[in-house]
Amino acid sequence: KTQLQRFLGSLNYISPFIKDLAKDTALLYERLKKNPKAWTDSHTEVVKRFKQKVNNLPYLTLANPTWARVVETDASDIGYGGILKQCSPVDKQEYLVQFYSGKWNDSQKNYATEAKEMLLLSNVL
Repeated sequence: KTQLQRFLGSLNYISPFIKDLAKDTALLYERLKKNPKAWTDSHTEVVKRFKQKVNNLPYLTLANPTWARVVETDASDIGYGGILKQCSPVDKQEYLVQFYSGKWNDSQKNYATEAKEMLLLSNVL
């Protein structure tokens, strides 16, 4: 359990670099609850996938307050994910600034889809 907590803590530290972190680690977080199910090959695959993702992290750009922002969001019943990009006025390219993801708390799970998307949008910005 301690090893898994350390691993997830490390991933959380670099979460701005990892797309859909909360959704993709949900299976591992289930192992931290009281009376967890046994470790399976699915758990091992998730860990392997994240080790590969960490080796291939995208380059992020520091936010520039003068550049236009581009936001992509996706909210589901369980969690959410968002990407903040900025568009350079010079070369018109989009540059990654941050990934944002998480799981809804119990009350947020009851929100309408539109409310979830708006909450996510405000959090990403």
